Amino acid sequence: MFTKKYLNGTIIKSFMACKRQGWLASRKLSPSLLNPYIQMGISYSNIRGNSKRKLGNIELDEIEKGKHIVVREYKKSFSNIEASKTQLLFYMKILKEELNLRRIDGYVISEETNEKLFLPFNEENEEKLNKLIDEILVALNDNKIPKFTRTKLCDYCGHNMYCL
Repeated sequence: MFTKKYLNGTIIKSFMACKRQGWLASRKLSPSLLNPYIQMGISYSNIRGNSKRKLGNIELDEIEKGKHIVVREYKKSFSNIEASKTQLLFYMKILKEELNLRRIDGYVISEETNEKLFLPFNEENEEKLNKLIDEILVALNDNKIPKFTRTKLCDYCGHNMYCL
């Protein structure tokens, strides 16, 4: 049985992109490393260096402490910005709860354009995230893989060998 403690950023982002992809990721079915988009993401990560920080089940790209905590999540592009924002919100939720923080903010940063999208962790975002987490857990605890639905992201997906 899947619980909140099992979730990680990959499952959250994958589920936002495609329920089937999230279900596959939850079962540790890795995307194809031959996929050029996966390779590009790995390259960007390698260029940035080994600055990732781990906390339990999550891996943070960058974290900064000042007056409050700021988390940065780097993405190849903003092609699926809602999934990226949700992944970052998930990271901020874990940090806020684990470290008992009063305030935490974040940025999603595009590696291609260097655009930065500010994302506060506020009540509205937390409420949306909690509803999504509940929805994800219901889907993951169903032993049947979600039905394949073709989207614009399928051509770029590293899991598409399980669908097409």
